[in-house]
Amino acid sequence: MYENARKYNLTGADAMVFEALVYLCRKDGKVSISYGKLAAFSCCGTRENAFYIVKRPVERGLVLKDLTGALKILTEPLNILTISKEERTKEEK
Repeated sequence: MYENARKYNLTGADAMVFEALVYLCRKDGKVSISYGKLAAFSCCGTRENAFYIVKRPVERGLVLKDLTGALKILTEPLNILTISKEERTKEEK
């Protein structure tokens, strides 16, 4: 539990909401959910809390919000963050 949150250094409500989004996105790769339902599912508090909490992973590039409002976990940029510097330089050469 919370392995993704630990991987990307998320704590508190940010971790709860991010893990909820990872769980909800596991089937289709994206999820369309109201902030009220996301708040209830992740136990982060109110829909306003969920709204402000989702903004932080979007700004960090962990979550993409498309034009329809659907949220998608970005796996490609996340994998780049976990590759060590030595591995990246080997790939570049």
